[in-house]
Amino acid sequence: MKTAIITGGASGLGFEFAKLLAIDNYNLVLVDIDESQVYSAKAVIEKHSKVKIHTIILDLSTIEAADKLYALTKGYNTEVVINNAGFGLGGYFAKTDWELEQKMINLHVYTPTRFCKLILKDMVRAGRGKIINVASIAAYTPGPFMAIYYATKGFLLSFGRAISNELKGSGVSLTTVCPGLTKTSFAPKRASLSGVAPPNYGFMADDAGKVAQIAYKAMVKGKVVSIPLFKNKLMNFFMWIIPNPLVIQFVRKTQTHLNGL
Repeated sequence: MKTAIITGGASGLGFEFAKLLAIDNYNLVLVDIDESQVYSAKAVIEKHSKVKIHTIILDLSTIEAADKLYALTKGYNTEVVINNAGFGLGGYFAKTDWELEQKMINLHVYTPTRFCKLILKDMVRAGRGKIINVASIAAYTPGPFMAIYYATKGFLLSFGRAISNELKGSGVSLTTVCPGLTKTSFAPKRASLSGVAPPNYGFMADDAGKVAQIAYKAMVKGKVVSIPLFKNKLMNFFMWIIPNPLVIQFVRKTQTHLNGL
């Protein structure tokens, strides 16, 4: 039976993707650092589905994580990979915690890139497979006061577009998803990691279920990039037509407010 691997699968977008994949009869591998949440997610999905669910408790922010994950799942018939795990950290770059930022770079850049490198060999050989890399609408602009977060998401977007082009005709696709602010565990995890209160996104945040549904359909169609929901597409359009210095200044003011700076 076909298998899907979801990183950050215990909550938020990852959990929503897992539910959609279960409906389509994929066996699931939920990968997360939060042991209690991943078991809770498994229990919820098992109530409504007969698919097999494996759980892997793994810190994906380490250099060894991708190779460990590949070794643990090598025997599975993996047809879908969703690289979703991530967190954010706001503040002045000169003052923020480098250890946390290094974890972010590993989690957003190194681990998904390395895992794509490993799993794509199997997928291309089999002539089938789909990958989602979860980036952000932030990928389209520099982000003062969240500089590394924005930059890592920009990497995922550029990387995804390039690899999608390389994969043409192989039967394998890579879709980069660029959501806007989304109601997920991103903010609480950010707070626990950074020791500061999470930003209050309020009405600005999109529903994770809706975002996942749109992204899932884009993956099925093999789209290169998916920007869920019209307001995020509109925001991206304005970022293209407005001079870049003005966009960066707008982001600066927004992040100043959200991060209480």
